[in-house]
This record gives sequence, C-alpha cells and structure tokens, in this order.
Amino acid sequence: VASIRRLDKNTVNTRLEKLVSAFQLGEYFDTPIAALSKGNKQKVAIVAALLHEPQLLILDEPLIGLDAFSSKILKELIIFHAKKGGAVVFSTHIMEVAERLCTRVGIIHRGRMVGEGTVEGLRKIVKSAEGSLEEIFLKVTEQETGVQEIIRALEA
Repeated sequence: VASIRRLDKNTVNTRLEKLVSAFQLGEYFDTPIAALSKGNKQKVAIVAALLHEPQLLILDEPLIGLDAFSSKILKELIIFHAKKGGAVVFSTHIMEVAERLCTRVGIIHRGRMVGEGTVEGLRKIVKSAEGSLEEIFLKVTEQETGVQEIIRALEA
C-alpha cells in the first residue's frame, strides 16, 4: 500500500508504528494475513486504508469483526478525520453508530436510496421528534409494523 501511494520510508514507518500500536497488531506484524483472525484481518485493512492519510475514507462495514477496544479506536479516528476536514463515507447496519458518527445519513433499502439527510431532518420527515435512527429506518422502509407484529407474536 505504501509503495502504491509513493510514501517515503520514514513517513510509512512513523504512521505504521502508530496505527499498528493503536490497533494492537504488533505481535502479528510478521504473520501472513491469511493466518490472521477475521478481526485482525479487518484491522490490517483499516491500517492500510489509513496509512496514506486520504482526504476521503470509504469504509464498508468497518466495525465488523472488531473487538470493543479497536471499535472505539476506529470510531474516534473517524471523528478526528472529519474534524481535520476529511470526509468519511461508510456503510453500516449498526444504526446507533451511524447516528453517533454521521452528520448526514443515507438510508438504502433494497438497493434504493429511500431517505437522506441529517438525523434531525429525517426525524421531521417521519414526524418523530425523538426517534432513533433505527426507528426512522423502520418507518422510512415501511418495516415498523412488521417488526411490531413479530415482537407481539414472540411475546405471546
């Protein structure tokens, strides 16, 4: 990754040292990627994505497989990246994470964008002053009633 991005060796070593330490990958540094656990493979992919300090981060389900420690580190890095002026586009099925980290969200259902904007703006659209992003998602995708029916059936 570093050679593709034409990063100089000192820059690579400095950044790599910080990221490997942050994601607790030091003991696996010489381990082939194929031999790593799913979580550690995910950490390696994240380190590779962050190594060249891109202006735009595109992350697909970046928290999958991460332990709580690494998940927290990544979320804080996403916030820091945005505060520095970078942009982050990521997909997640964890609505609480999207609600906490995103200034704008897009709701995709069955391959179509069915809602887009700030969480506050989406609350207004669905007429729910305090609804969570999960509740907004269920309303926008017209799944709220189905969820309630299933819960009632399971509780019976």
